[in-house]
Order: sequence, then C-alpha cells, then structure tokens
Amino acid sequence: MRGYVIARAQIALIWLATLCAFTPTLATAAEAPVNILFVGNSFTHGRYEPVRTYNAGFGTDTVHDLLCPSLAACSSAEQGSQIDPAETPAPGTTLPAQLAYLQANPSLQYNEPGPYGGIPGIFLQFTREAHLHYSVSVVAVSSATLTGYLNNTGNEKGDLPLIEGTAWDVVVLQNQSFRPLPATITVNGQSVPTRGDFAGFESGVTGLIMPSMLQLALPASRAL
Repeated sequence: MRGYVIARAQIALIWLATLCAFTPTLATAAEAPVNILFVGNSFTHGRYEPVRTYNAGFGTDTVHDLLCPSLAACSSAEQGSQIDPAETPAPGTTLPAQLAYLQANPSLQYNEPGPYGGIPGIFLQFTREAHLHYSVSVVAVSSATLTGYLNNTGNEKGDLPLIEGTAWDVVVLQNQSFRPLPATITVNGQSVPTRGDFAGFESGVTGLIMPSMLQLALPASRAL
C-alpha cells in the first residue's frame, strides 16, 4: 500500500509541475481571483489521507468541492466518516479470508468521505506561498472518465452542469490514466492488449472544451 501511495504522489507531482508551467499567474490578492476548476477522478482527489482532504473545507480560502458544498449536501460517495480496514482489520485469520469478508460487506470497505482537496489542494498551497489569488474548485469522482462527464454516464452521471454552469478562467481535465494508451503494446516481442482508448480520450476532451459545453472566461482562459 505504501508503495502504491508513493507512486500516486510521484505522478501527482509531475502533473502539478506541468500544470504550474502552463497556468497563468494573473491575479494578486488585491484583484479578482483566478477561478480554476479541476475535473477528474481518484488521481485528482488522491483517494488516501492526508492527500484527499488536504486544504479542503467550506471556507473561502479552501478548495471548493462542488460535490460536497456542505456536510449536509455531500454526494453519496463523499458522505459518512472514514472507514479504514487497515486500522480495523476485518474478521478472519488469513488475508484471503479478510478480503472475502470485505467483498461480502461493502459498507466496511475503505471509503472516500469529502470534502476533497487532493491535487487541487496542493495547487492551492502553491498559490498561497506565491502570494497569488486563486479560487480553486474540484469535481472528482472515482473511476470517472471525461466521456462519462460529457455523456452523463457512470458514477459521474449528473455532474456535467457543475462543470459547464460557471465561466472558469482555467479548467484542468484529467482522464483515467490508461485511456490515452494505445490499444496494444509490445512486451518481449508479443502484442499485449491494454485498456487504452485514445479515441474515447480524445472525444471526451474535445467534447468538454467545446465553447457550447464548457464556459471559459475569455480571452485569457484555457483548458489544460
């Protein structure tokens, strides 16, 4: 588990470095904030503590989780208190027995209560340290794809109005990590299928950034 969390953190840092290279630094505290929206999945919200709730909250200087604007109005996936089987092991004397118990009892599985901070929370911290004025929002659903947001399907069904209903200065779109991969790769001279769907990745990005779908505060706005 530790290695998995570290790997996700490394990916997140690379992603943030790229974002910071392209994000406009236009506003100071005396000016209107730059409104930035992150759209993605568990790689965006981080899934595990302390990343998932980093700089999250309901104040003006926290990440605005649009799926959890208040504790009373969180989405079903973000409700409740933290459940962590690593801290409270499931019944069973062997690991397979414990895993089988958790599979049969979904309510005891690791959950992801909100509000979320995640990668947007790290970005917000960077803006604070650089004395820049940003308003940071996030829509992140585990296992979501950009195509799912666009077509109102999957766990992300119904979330499109949160994305397209506001004029954003910057929008960061993150798809499932395997979607941009080629359909097959060569390993030791053998063709191996992947879960890649580049056409689906491209159509999801293109559909969301079309002016009719995603409002951007022109002329300096951009989607990343």
